[in-house]
Amino acid sequence: NDSAWNAALRLATELGANGDYPRLNAYRSRIPTYGLLQEMLRKHKQDRRNIDTTAAAVTPDSLTEQVRVNLERLRWLPQEWEKTYILVNIPQMELVLREDGKESMRMRVVVGRNSRQTPALSKPIANIVFNPSWGVPPTILEKDVLPGLTEKGAAYLQKKNLRAYDKNGNPVDAGSIDESNYQDFVYRQPPGDDNALGVIKFNMPNVWNIYLHDTPDKSLFSKPQRDKSSGCVRVEHAKELAAYMLTRLNGKSQFTPAAIDSITRTRETHYEQLEQKLPVHLVYLTAFEDESGGSIRLFPDIYDRDRRVAKLLERK
Repeated sequence: NDSAWNAALRLATELGANGDYPRLNAYRSRIPTYGLLQEMLRKHKQDRRNIDTTAAAVTPDSLTEQVRVNLERLRWLPQEWEKTYILVNIPQMELVLREDGKESMRMRVVVGRNSRQTPALSKPIANIVFNPSWGVPPTILEKDVLPGLTEKGAAYLQKKNLRAYDKNGNPVDAGSIDESNYQDFVYRQPPGDDNALGVIKFNMPNVWNIYLHDTPDKSLFSKPQRDKSSGCVRVEHAKELAAYMLTRLNGKSQFTPAAIDSITRTRETHYEQLEQKLPVHLVYLTAFEDESGGSIRLFPDIYDRDRRVAKLLERK
């Protein structure tokens, strides 16, 4: 990846300049969690005073493995975070926005269920969409829309408020769609309170078509297990997040929460570009620093990824 390539170039430059090898620590992660996990390994046993194990049952052996796995994952990330960024730790099911190392916002999120996992990725938010329409992606089309059409026909599309269009953008009568031709059309939900994306979408272009968005189903945020989405990340306080990003980080003072309410009530789609694109890191860390930044919390391995990484590390 780019980070590894840049580190290699820097190493080669330094070797060429003085003929000596730089210390390996110069290339280790500077993310605070990395140092906390290293300290845990140095102790060789679980320190009950500095670690919260309420979120996952562990033994000393399994704890050591979990720490090693997450140290490895941190090596895959940038060496340090940007000055301002959003971090979503998928197993923790929370989002935090940090500026200059300090937490500015924190909220619960809903992540992908096991069969439709949220990928780990790093991309910037390029724009915010108010009153987005929702285009049904291929996976949901195959796994949800097709069974619904097969069972209930046009009534399924009406219940989900989905409208079908041909490849030229012309509306298609739902009664003419069945299992034999459903793939010939595209399906969209118009903007509105019942839209799957809610009233705000945070676009961060990537090959997986993953993004942050609002949701009409606010009840999910009160549940402890929030791995319920189809892969994208639903955020608890989308309006407040959008207002903060636009006013504080981009200097667009007109986008107050009240103004955003006025925009969303129009039901008209509006794109707002970000001059200062905000980096977003979706990470998968089952051992991560707590809110104080001084100790480690453990989280359930909701996608069963730790075991696979541990097996790969055993081969090294």
